[in-house]
Amino acid sequence: MPPDELAAFAAGSVWVSRMAAFTEWVGAGRKLTATGRVTLVHARELVELLDTGDVIDPSIGGRVSRTKSSEELPHLNAVVEWAKASRLVRVTDARLTVVKKNAALLRRPLPLWQQMFEVLGKLGSTLCPSGWAESLLRRHFDDGIGVVLAGIHARSRR
Repeated sequence: MPPDELAAFAAGSVWVSRMAAFTEWVGAGRKLTATGRVTLVHARELVELLDTGDVIDPSIGGRVSRTKSSEELPHLNAVVEWAKASRLVRVTDARLTVVKKNAALLRRPLPLWQQMFEVLGKLGSTLCPSGWAESLLRRHFDDGIGVVLAGIHARSRR
């Protein structure tokens, strides 16, 4: 793919847009819960701002299931953890803060997308959380995603 097309693709990526919007939202810093999670008050705001599609307090079978933690919101949790892994934000003294030296990436979609892609393998436990139906990839996410991407690359060369 030519570099200009790749740059346009990166600029149009919903995940690049979410990373930029999330990092801008963090701004001068945001308080985290005692367990290091985004507060539910902030989660309500972010689900709408980032258009993650997560449902807070979902109704299941006519009964409302109360959301107890932002960890229960998989798409929002993915944004937060991916921003941390990409070094756009970091946790300092129970606060989420912007990593200033990487803030320039927010204005450069292709390098931001490349940075996000480089750390994708670190998100196994976020993208494949534990539970009663645990993913087979959870413990070997980095290796598994490498095999998938190598296969895609090989097929694109044909």
